Amino acid sequence: MLLSDGRPMEYASRAMTVTETNYAQIEKELLSIVFGMERFHTYVYAQQVTVKTDHKPLISISKKALLSAPKRLQRMLLRLQRYTFDLVYQPETELVLADTLSRAYLPADTTDRQIGDID
Repeated sequence: MLLSDGRPMEYASRAMTVTETNYAQIEKELLSIVFGMERFHTYVYAQQVTVKTDHKPLISISKKALLSAPKRLQRMLLRLQRYTFDLVYQPETELVLADTLSRAYLPADTTDRQIGDID
């Protein structure tokens, strides 16, 4: 979710691939940041952006040297290097809207129709 002055500007979401569902939680959290930054590239590129997360370990990993992170996280962190952002911890109870939206996705198969059904 992209906010400006506390107001929502745009929303974006996507389902994880089968491989991504097997990622560690810290990798999933960083993947969501990569997706958001790349999706809202026109808004955030060359701007100072604040990214709020409820995952404390992500803060410490992002502050360490790139070589100290696992390979998958290194690749994601490299994709984020073109952006200027501050990663800030915010407790889960204060990220209500983003948490609600992340849980309200459509399942992969949204229809119960069989082949040959007519509307």
